[in-house]
Order: sequence, then structure tokens, then C-alpha cells
Amino acid sequence: MRPSQRLLLPGLALALLAILWICSRTLGTSGAGEISFHGDREVLAAEEEGLQLPGAGPEDVDSDRDGRELRREILVPDPPPTEEELAAAEENQGTRLFGTVTRAGGVPVEGAKIVLRRAQGWIATPADLEEMSALPLTGPVHEAETDAEGIFELWNVEAGSAALSIRAAGFSPLSRESLPVPEHESYDLGTFPLELGIGVSGQVVGPRGRGVEGVEILSAVSPDAGWLRLDLPGHGIPLARSDSEGLFSVDSLAPGSWHLIFDHPAYRVAELKGVTEPAGRTDPGKRVDLEAGLSIEGRVEGLDPVAEGPLRVTARRDREQPSGAADDVEGAEKHRPRHGEVLADGTFGVHGLAPGVRYKLRLARPKKPSPDDPPGLPERWKSVPGVDDVAVMAGAGQVVLTYRAESTVTLSVVDAETERAVENLVVSVTGRRLGSGGALKGDDEKPRSSFPGGEVRFEGLRPAEKGTPVTVRVRAAGYEDFEKQGGMLWPRKTLEVGRVELVAAATVPVVVVDDETGDPIAGAQVLVARSVDSDALDQWVGSRGGQRPFENKKVRDAICNDRGVTEVTVWSASVCKVEAAAEGYLRGDPKQSIPPHQEKLELRLQRGARVEVTVIDGDGEPVAGMFVEHSVVGGGGGGGHMNGRLMSLGYFGEPEPGSKTNDNGVVTFDDLEAGRHRFRAVERRDPWGGRGQSAGHEAEDELYLEDGGTGELELQVATRGGFRARILESGSPLAGGLARLSPVGDGEGRDNFFFFGGVQENPLTRVSDHAGRVSFAHLKVGSYELRISHPERRMTITREVEVVREPIEQVLEIGSAVIAGRIHDPEGQPISGVSIHVSAASQRRSYDGGDYRVRITEDAEGDADWDVEQVKKWSIESDENGEYALRGVLPGVELSVQASHRFVRGKSRQAGPLGTDEYLADFDFLLEPAGVLRVKVPNLDRRDSRRVEVRVDRIGEDGKRRNRRTQRVRGWRPEVTLNSLQPGRWKVQLFVDRAKEALREVEVEVHPRQTARVELHL
Repeated sequence: MRPSQRLLLPGLALALLAILWICSRTLGTSGAGEISFHGDREVLAAEEEGLQLPGAGPEDVDSDRDGRELRREILVPDPPPTEEELAAAEENQGTRLFGTVTRAGGVPVEGAKIVLRRAQGWIATPADLEEMSALPLTGPVHEAETDAEGIFELWNVEAGSAALSIRAAGFSPLSRESLPVPEHESYDLGTFPLELGIGVSGQVVGPRGRGVEGVEILSAVSPDAGWLRLDLPGHGIPLARSDSEGLFSVDSLAPGSWHLIFDHPAYRVAELKGVTEPAGRTDPGKRVDLEAGLSIEGRVEGLDPVAEGPLRVTARRDREQPSGAADDVEGAEKHRPRHGEVLADGTFGVHGLAPGVRYKLRLARPKKPSPDDPPGLPERWKSVPGVDDVAVMAGAGQVVLTYRAESTVTLSVVDAETERAVENLVVSVTGRRLGSGGALKGDDEKPRSSFPGGEVRFEGLRPAEKGTPVTVRVRAAGYEDFEKQGGMLWPRKTLEVGRVELVAAATVPVVVVDDETGDPIAGAQVLVARSVDSDALDQWVGSRGGQRPFENKKVRDAICNDRGVTEVTVWSASVCKVEAAAEGYLRGDPKQSIPPHQEKLELRLQRGARVEVTVIDGDGEPVAGMFVEHSVVGGGGGGGHMNGRLMSLGYFGEPEPGSKTNDNGVVTFDDLEAGRHRFRAVERRDPWGGRGQSAGHEAEDELYLEDGGTGELELQVATRGGFRARILESGSPLAGGLARLSPVGDGEGRDNFFFFGGVQENPLTRVSDHAGRVSFAHLKVGSYELRISHPERRMTITREVEVVREPIEQVLEIGSAVIAGRIHDPEGQPISGVSIHVSAASQRRSYDGGDYRVRITEDAEGDADWDVEQVKKWSIESDENGEYALRGVLPGVELSVQASHRFVRGKSRQAGPLGTDEYLADFDFLLEPAGVLRVKVPNLDRRDSRRVEVRVDRIGEDGKRRNRRTQRVRGWRPEVTLNSLQPGRWKVQLFVDRAKEALREVEVEVHPRQTARVELHL
């Protein structure tokens, strides 16, 4: 409700007000639309508190009979709500989702921006990520801001897994890619504490040194920005835009490394990386230079940009490049698409392109929302049909994107004998690259089957400029298929096929019944093919997909009525094979129809057997989420079913959802044939394992099924339980930590976890939420080893825990032990870029596991190219000041810290054991400078099978050789690099097939911080 408006009365009405005041005191009236006074007590109390009552001002003050001040106001009704307010109120009717954002000490954060959307089903991405064509849409985006109490509200959010992002000025961003939202009317997500962040500011300037306005600044989703489990090269999270002078300020970054992308349509993409610590610091004075780059100019022909709505041309790097010059373009510029608006006259320009790169141009328009789409979906661009992509070099001009104009095919269909119109039919037009060829479809995207008067108009076809030969096919029940080839379809023209006379064909009456009861099977599908083409029936019988073979020249079909009866059209002069398929029935025996096809056929289908498998544990309780596998005993070929669907032993990928037991521990298998069947309860260790791979078979049993019979089977497995914990790091919740369980005694080799960018299908893997909580369920009761890692922690913490029947949330404090220091040379100068590696000194404790990074790029068509790689998180590099900090190392054990770089001589030091929260400072490394030697064998052939080795020895002042190093040279890479060599004279020798004498040798001087090169020919 909006605040009531107050009307101050002029002084001339005081007498009337006094009378009304007396009445109100007598009657006790006060409310909206009534006159209300604040009496003596209220006024005095407010004055004591130093407050002013609502509506009270200097002109509102008068005195009562005792000389005390009197304040008055009239409360009037709210005005009628506006259309915008009514729309907002209607939108907010529904489920309510809310939460609280705080800072240290529980102080609320006002003005924090909240973005929530449905989580990606296969990969974890931030909710506020910019739109990417390579990623599927995940429903509407919900946005809100926190109020003065730090509370935010979101309306009409569907239950499921959600992605949430929170950003506020001065704080680190908070991102949760898999946040469970249960079924709710009003649900509290809880409290989200924000940590102090850092800021980066500066100016973006163009080639002439002037500030550039309107540059979009994005926080890259890359390892350089702290995303160790996700890498989306060229894409990021929009944060800000530069002002009229090119100044920018980003104030919601996490302390540590950051990576910003600067995008302006008139300039080449630029990047800025850095490291800013500690929290609360702002890194000012950054300068970002934008290069103009090259442009691609052209025009769109055949389309009216005004009538067609907004159009744009997108340029992406082409797959094939004409030269190696394109390899010099790296980073965000290599992967980020560039866009150019198509103007009213059809011209376009795509600017800011890298020289020497070939781009693929694609014309696109905003995708029209479907009536089934939920409101609030982000805008998505799709390619314009009829316009082919064009590949051109950056700098090209007069590029033409040609719209292949729509053409039309018309025909009139009649019965050849009676000349009456045939209205029930299916028409298809096919030809090379027609765009919308195939069966003529209706608004529901299904083939049209009704044409009043037999008049057909097939629109939306896009032939080539030189014309396209097309084939027109007509199929109607009771008639032979019609086909006309060779018609030439021209752009912007109509091909008039004319009068099509369909010749009557033989039809066979068919009835489909239940084999056991004889009852008709309504809706059964009858399929027919010539006997010589009978194999073509296999892909259609029992497909259950509702598809019909309208465009298949070898198969025809018909659908049974409520009495199980239909007539199917056959090939008049051929022996035909007839089969039937129906939901819930097995594939029946086919029958033959012999010319003249007058015999009525009865097809009998047997109901498939059905088995209900219940999985219970040792206490008799149902086990939910348990995989149950099925196979036919002695069936040969190893075929099996998962929830009634055929599955081979070579099955790979995520199983059918129905193959898991439900909340009652039950899973049902339908459409099974008679015979003996085996069922196994399986504890699957990862969602990508095949049958039996990385899975423990806990229980199995067999039963024999009669035709159409039913059976029940109970499989008992070990007692199930769970584990719940709240993980704290030095007293604060560890959000985004990867927690992995493995049964004690399994050993490291049976870990088998698979972390796919945040998806938590593996029952042994969880990611901690914003409160540091993890919850495991449906696991075998017993002892487990819990390993906790985090992208910002250098080593994994291991705890032994118990999975119990009724878990109680435990608190696990893992601390944050840190080793910090500085890397410098003998002159005291800092050395940046030195790799610092930490590991347990004991080989027994050296195993530390690792995370996985998912890398997704967009190809030339805007589709996803993705890869999964392992992340070794236990190494970092020294910054520009030579400083480093190994956060989250393993406490309680002796550690080995190694410093290495190609231009220094590496060193290793022992540290620890450290306490849980110990900060070991000034752990410095003094490193001697070194040089690099590259040895190339230019005439080594790729097919050469000989063993070729390079041996280097340092020659001391006494002439003796020391520090020998040997490295093999291979044909596919005939060059070796030897790093961290002590400066001085080195003898380089080339050996072949372990010969005692060197084939070639030479002496070379290695200088500090330089690379020496040598070529040795075979």
C-alpha cells in the first residue's frame, strides 16, 4: 500500500476542525478517508524523542485551550492504481521466494542486485551470465534488489534447481549454480553473507587517446578470474559501461586475480587482467587502449530490413583460416562474436575485427516467443532462413548476403476415376536446400492432412537463384502414391503443378485385438510394406513416438478406430507384409496380404509382461534413487531393458530417469517378453559409467515371466543412510567447496568421481552451498573418507566420517593454513611468474585429487564446442611484486614447497607441520638467475624410428663437465627446450640409438634470462 496522501488545511477552517476533533475524541474515529488528530500525549512523546509526526509542519501547529501545540492532518484515500501497478500486482500473485543479504556482523546490505534463473541441467553456469547461443535457454530471468533490511523477494519461481547471483557495490560477488528450491508457496532461501570485495577503475581510450563512451565491461568467466571449474572464453558477466569520458569503475570483484573484457562495437575486443588484494582495496588508474581494427562492409539483398524487423549480422571466426596469421589472435578476441546492425537501406558494417582472420557472417533476427514460452525469457537471436552464411576476410567490402526469396508450389488433387476432389492427403516437396521443404505442416508443426476442395498451396520454399529441381509427392489413403520429379522452382515464382489425378489402390481391412481377451485395441497403428522391403518396418513398429511414415516411400500406415478396425493401403501388385503396434503390447507376428488383397486380416497382440522391483535395505526400509538393471537370461547378445526400453551392454551416457527407484523404492519394467529375467540393484559411482562399470552390484535375483504376466521382486541391499555437514573455514562457511566421499578401504584408484562443472548427479559428490552445507543421502551405512577441496585452496582436506541411518548435521572446521612469502634474486629484485608448488613431503600423503574444468567455446555457427580438462590447483605464480600466498594448505603434515621458472634455478624448501589456522609468513625464496637452451634437429623426419637424444653438460672453470641433462627428440616435434640452466659454457651433443660417440657436438654460451638456440643436423 502506498503512503497516504495528506492534505494540510488552511487557517480559516480552524473552528470547524476543532468541532470535528471533539467529535473524533468522543467517537474514537480514525482511519483512511477520516479526519485524524494527534492528541497531547502523542505530541509530547514525539517531541521528547526528537521526532516529527507524519503530516506535521510549521503551518500545521496551533494551540488548544491549554496552550499546548496541536498538530492535525487529514488522511485521504489512495488514488486508483495505475495500469502498471495493476500489472505488477497481477504478476506478483503466486509463489514467493525470498532471502536476506548481509555483510560481516549480520548487517543488512541494501541495493544488492539479485539474479535468479533455472540452473542448467548439464553444466553449472552463473545466473547473470550474458546470453550465449551455445548454451540452451534456462527459462525466465528473475531480478530483484534488496531493501533497507537486506531482504529481496522473487515471485513465481518454479521449484527445482536454480542458479543465483548476488552483486553489491564494495562486496565480492556471490554465485550459486545449483541451489535447490522445493515446492513452495512462500520459501525462505536463507541468509547470504557477502565478503568485502575489491574494485578496479580507470579509463578506456581509443587510438587517438580520447576516452571511449559506452564500452561494455564484463567479468570474464575464465580461470584468470577465479573460475577454476568453468571456462567460457570470450564471454562473461556484464558489470558496467564507460561514461562520456571513457572512465569506468567496477566495484564488485572478489579479491585476488581478476579478468575483465572490454567490448565496443567499433573497436577490437580488449582485455585487462590483474591481481588485487587485500579485500577493501581499489585498484585505480588502469588504462585500456582500444584498437580500431578492420571492418567488413556489405549489404543484405532480397529483404526489407524495416518490414522484417531488426536484423543484425554476426561475425564469428571461421573454422578454416587461410594463413597462420590468425593464430596470433588469442584470448577473448578469438572467441567473442561481433555484431553489426542492418540499416534501413540494407547496408551493414561489422567493425573491430582482427586483421588476418577470416570470419563467417550470419544474418539473424530476434526469435519470436512461442505461446508455450514462459514470460520473461531473454531475447535470443536466430539465423534468418533463406540466407546462406558467407566467409570473408576482415577488411572485406561489398559483401552481399542474399536472401533466397520464397517461392510457392500449387496443385489440385482429384480422384482419377470420379474426378472428385481428394481432401484428405499429405503433400511433400523436396529439393536441394529448399529451406522449408518436406511435408507441408500446419500450425501445430504436424503434417497437414486436410485440404478443402483438394487445393494445395505449399509456401515458404527457397530455391537457388539459378533455380532448383524439385520432387512433389502426394499420399492419400486408398490411393497409390503420386510422385512428379524434375519440376523447376525459381525464386519469387510459383510452380503450378496443376491437376493431380490419384489412382485408386487396393486396401486391406484390418482389425487389431488383444490376444488374450479378444478385445479391440483402439488407436493401434497398422503398418505395411512390400515383402521385399519388410526390413523397413523395423524402425516403425513399436516406435511409440507417435510418428507416422508420411514421407517414407517403402512404408504406409493407418490408425485403428475405437473398434480396433482400419483399412490400410497396400501396393496392388505386390505381396505385402502387415504388422501392428500398440502401447503396452509386444511386437506381434506379421501377416501377409496377397493380391488381389481381398482377405480381411486379424492381428493379435500380446500384452508385455510387467515386473515391479522393490529395493529395501537391511532395516526393511525402501531405498530411493537406486539403479536397477535388467537383462534377459540366456537371451544372447546381452540385451537388456531400463524401464522397458531396450538397452545394449555397450550403453553409454546417463541412464533413463525411470531406471532409478522412486521414493517408495520401486521401479517398474514394462513390455517384457516371456522368459527368465535377471534384475540387479546397482550402486552407481558416477552417472557416466556403463552397465556394471564403476558400480557395485549389491543384490540380484531372477524370475520367469509368462506371456503378458506380471511379477514382483524384492531386492535387499545394505542399510542406507546419509551424511550432513556444515563446512567452516576459520569460522566462516566454505561456499562452493567440492566434497567427495569414498568408502574406507576402496583406495584412491576407486575414487571414480566425476565433477562435471557443478552437476551433482554423482551421489558421492556434492558442492557446498552459501552456508557451507553439504548433504549426502541413499548411501551404504559405514565409514567413508571425505575429501574437501576448493578452487581457492591449494590442498585437499581429508576427514574420516560415518554415514549413519539418521544423520545429524555436523560442523567441520577445516581452517585456513597459509604459507606466504616473496621471490627475489640475489640483488633483492622481485621475480614475477615463478611457479610455486606445494605437496605433502611424505609420498604416502602426496595424492591430492583434482577438480575438472569445463571449457565451452562457440564455433563459426554459434554452436557449442566443449571439452573437459583436469585442474591442478596446487600451483600458483608469484605476482608483479614477487609475492605469493598458498592458502588452504594441508595442516598437520610436513610440506614441500618448490619454486621454479624457466629463467631461474629452482629450489625446494620444507615447511610445517602447520596448525589449522597458522599463517606462515616470510617464507621467501632467493633464486639464482638461469637461462634457456633450445636445441633443434631440423632434418629429423616424422617417420624416423631411430632414438635421437640431446645431451647437455655444463663446462666448469676447471674444464670438467657437470649438471648433465638428457632429453629425447621426436620426429613430430624435432625441438627440445631445456629450462633453468646455470649461466656459462655448455657442451651440446647429439646421440643416435644410444651410441657411445656423439654424432654432433657444439659448445654454446647460456646467458641469464635469455634463450640460446642451437641446430644439430643428423
